[in-house]
Amino acid sequence: MPFRALKAFAATFAYLSQHWPTLLKSMWLPALFVAGLQLYAAPGLLSAFAGLALLGPNPEPDKAAAAISGLGGSVIWFVVAGFLFFPMLTVASLRHIVRGEEPRLPFYFAF
Repeated sequence: MPFRALKAFAATFAYLSQHWPTLLKSMWLPALFVAGLQLYAAPGLLSAFAGLALLGPNPEPDKAAAAISGLGGSVIWFVVAGFLFFPMLTVASLRHIVRGEEPRLPFYFAF
């Protein structure tokens, strides 16, 4: 029997419509930290890209390297958010979906 994508989508939507408060309860804090870190890093990231764009189509290599070097500090915050908080989001959702565990606290902040 072939796998029916529409049936799987309907089952997922039905599950999420029934259990969204539990999933929201377990996922809001890591998601808030991800959004906060991204908002913190966005101005530096955008200013570095703007500086790179203002150099024109054929910039000198040393000026282009100086403009790109400004990305380092901002990109690190995106990497930290990805390595720390996205696994927390995955574990928080899978503990409820796969194991059927209900969160005891109003947030989930572990691995």
